[in-house]
Amino acid sequence: MTTIKPEKILKELANLWIETAAPSSANTAGESSGVLRACAMTMLVIADESDDPLGIGETLAQLMKAHPSRAIVIRLRKSPEPWLESRVFAQCWKPFGSRQHICCEQIEITSSDSRLPDVPAVVLPLVVADLPVILWCRSGRVTELEGFRELEALAQKVIFDSASFPDPDKALSKLQGAGLPGTRVADLAWGRLTRSRELIAQTVNSEDLLENLRHVDVVRVHARGPRPNVPARYFAAWLSNRLALAGSFPRLEWELEEWGEHLSLKGVTLKAPDGFSLSAEVKEVVGSGAVVDLNVDGRVNRVVLLRPSEYELLLQELSIPGRDLIYEAALRRAATVT
Repeated sequence: MTTIKPEKILKELANLWIETAAPSSANTAGESSGVLRACAMTMLVIADESDDPLGIGETLAQLMKAHPSRAIVIRLRKSPEPWLESRVFAQCWKPFGSRQHICCEQIEITSSDSRLPDVPAVVLPLVVADLPVILWCRSGRVTELEGFRELEALAQKVIFDSASFPDPDKALSKLQGAGLPGTRVADLAWGRLTRSRELIAQTVNSEDLLENLRHVDVVRVHARGPRPNVPARYFAAWLSNRLALAGSFPRLEWELEEWGEHLSLKGVTLKAPDGFSLSAEVKEVVGSGAVVDLNVDGRVNRVVLLRPSEYELLLQELSIPGRDLIYEAALRRAATVT
């Protein structure tokens, strides 16, 4: 049975830095250029081995430029045989106008499901002391495996993607119970709704419309069925919370039907007894975005909402230094808006 020794990995990292710096010790003009080692956090990533390794690597490489880190990627193999192995390498880039390369460390650990309980003991000595630890979980399946809870305990923030969970109820239950007390929880599915939420919030940001919101008695959400998924529940929960702040407690109605996977929400309509209505309806999905018709009391504006990349979603989450109180309130309410 293979065993990984953390001290061996640390020694390999030290040798990696020696080898990386050696060829760059001088440039063609004889001036020192060298390699700058950068690290502001430890980024743990856990994913199925079948998950796109190139995509993960490219996302981490982009993140390194804004949030340099020691990345530890744990790839889980569905195998009846016990398996545990590791390798180390560096992610490097040269900023424009600089003679120096900036490099960050990356450790890749491949483990069978049965060996995952051994992984936290390997990872603990590898996290960078006195710096934040972020866990990015790319698979809903692995959250049910023995050993995952111990990995969660190493992190100050755990980032999930509820889109990777086949069951929305289990996804919300996991998100609500994730981590230890004080651990911050995030969901990339919530981040995908940011531009939609901004569109609604900016539309009603006037005294007249805020007054109309107080009289809204029906909210209808048009979502992909056969039952509301997590993004649709988030949106309904957020909207209910915002309307409650305005003094309105409307009835929530669902309109469910099937359509393409890239879209969780097809539209939302707010109605009041005095005839006021506000609706946002997705008219067309184009490329990396969607065309939305925004209708306020018969006045229609057409806008394009771009679909954020995984890198943009993670960058957004990493830019939040503390708790996201609006998300936490939406998460608490999301289980009740079915």
